[in-house]
Amino acid sequence: MFLKLLNKYFCLGFLFISLSGISQDVFIHHDLNKIHTYKTITATTFTPLTSTINDGFNNGLYWLKINNLKHNDYTVQIPNSHITKVKAYQEDSLLKISDHEKFITFRTQNTSPVYVRIDTDKEAYIPLNIKPTTLFNFEEKKTDIFNGIYYGFALVIAITNLFYFLNFKDTTFLFYALFHVAITISFVYSDGIFKLLGMSREVSDILLAVDHTLAAIFGALFATNYLQIKNYKSKLAIFTFGYTMLLIAILLSYIGTSNFYLFIVLETMAFSLVSIYWIKGVLLFKKNMFIKLFVIAYVFILLLGIDFYLLKLYGISFININASHVKIAGYLEMLLLSYAVIYRMKILRHENEAMRNSLNGYIQELELLSQELKQEKSENKNHFEDPLLSFRENEILQLIGEGKSNKEIAETLHISINTVKFHIKNLYEKLGINSRKEVLTIATPLKKQLIN
Repeated sequence: MFLKLLNKYFCLGFLFISLSGISQDVFIHHDLNKIHTYKTITATTFTPLTSTINDGFNNGLYWLKINNLKHNDYTVQIPNSHITKVKAYQEDSLLKISDHEKFITFRTQNTSPVYVRIDTDKEAYIPLNIKPTTLFNFEEKKTDIFNGIYYGFALVIAITNLFYFLNFKDTTFLFYALFHVAITISFVYSDGIFKLLGMSREVSDILLAVDHTLAAIFGALFATNYLQIKNYKSKLAIFTFGYTMLLIAILLSYIGTSNFYLFIVLETMAFSLVSIYWIKGVLLFKKNMFIKLFVIAYVFILLLGIDFYLLKLYGISFININASHVKIAGYLEMLLLSYAVIYRMKILRHENEAMRNSLNGYIQELELLSQELKQEKSENKNHFEDPLLSFRENEILQLIGEGKSNKEIAETLHISINTVKFHIKNLYEKLGINSRKEVLTIATPLKKQLIN
């Protein structure tokens, strides 16, 4: 069943990737010195754009030229929440940027070339979505439905884990719920919903940095509890505390300065922290089944998340993925980890119950031993007091001399085998012997002494 589901989502993800191309002729010019205007850019040499612009640190001013518009009504969108400074021109007219869209979006007026001025002050990642307006609107509705299903499912998972936390008092559920909420907020940002709600880019960027920091911390806390790190004598928890303090210090510095390079350091450290715990899970992979589930579930969203959020800051991308692909990985992660957390809880409850039963049995043995010792003390008061051995020890010594085993002695005296072993240990210490053979050399004289 799982393999069928995985194959279904893999095929769907491949379909998304294969449809991500642009059918129009797009050309690019990187205006390094920011000297061009619309009047001068039309005479500038452009180079063909063969793939999505992904230049990482190499940000600044970019000009795009869009040709091959087959009819008047096209919609152009730049689905990157970091990009807000955009102007588009067509035949000496400044095209209007739509106010009620999730990302920078504008519509063409005719088939003439469109010149787009994009000022990037963070990563130079400029994805393009250029489609006839009718098709664009249709695909936007499909995307909204897909996102609605995802957010609804994510909300159910978060509430369910909070419910489990309140009922079972296991903080693993709480940390997983918080971790998942942080991931979902990150998707809300990536989907441009903050902009749709009227939030400024400055505020939303700070919120994203805070959210990714919290996601890393909650992810580490969840993994610490889930993997039971403390049981493996690991110093990872101590390392994580120091690492978290450094992470928070960098976050505060970024909030105070809005320095893009601090943001890159923050993102790198946040994803590194989560990766460290995934690697720890790999090292513990053979320990039990719920660790295996953790490693498998984490790998989907971790690798795609690194490619989508982190590597683009460096101008690297192994596969041309978007937020929809990461959400598909999120579905798999939620399904597997939600099952894994519950499975883990059941396993631990069974183990705790077995340990509790074993402990109760041990306590009963101790109580029985205590009662027998009290009884022996009482009997010793009513019999002669041997200067060397107690009454019970003399009894056991005689039975050993008769060649009886520990089990036979326990049955004869109506005491437990553990009690017999306890007395034999004391008996050996008092007599300075180490074996039953030595007992036979002294058992007969002592027996005569008892008779006399």
